Amino acid sequence: MTHQIRLLSQLKHPNIVTYKESFLDKEYNMYIVMKYCEEGDLYKKIRATNSKPFSENQVLEWVAQLVLALHFLHEKKILHRDIKTQNIFISKGRLFLGDFGISKSLDNTRELANTVR
Repeated sequence: MTHQIRLLSQLKHPNIVTYKESFLDKEYNMYIVMKYCEEGDLYKKIRATNSKPFSENQVLEWVAQLVLALHFLHEKKILHRDIKTQNIFISKGRLFLGDFGISKSLDNTRELANTVR
């Protein structure tokens, strides 16, 4: 089991993409099945607006959801390390943080201080 799969399978939060299962195909390619987010990612949603701004309330709601997800991760001593609009997914107006491929689990809070240089 890869680091990303092990991590995703343990994370249960309303704003973290839900892990369903994973499998290898005949060529040993790893596939991860996660919650389907019918609205796609935030990058595509922004591009689809043709420069029309989102409402202030919408932005505040999304920022709050993202902060809650990050707070949850940091409480578990997990650094995502790849937060960008392509890794933030949307379903029914709710944000979900995903793609934990380069995330890092810290052993203690002291390690966190050493990673920021």
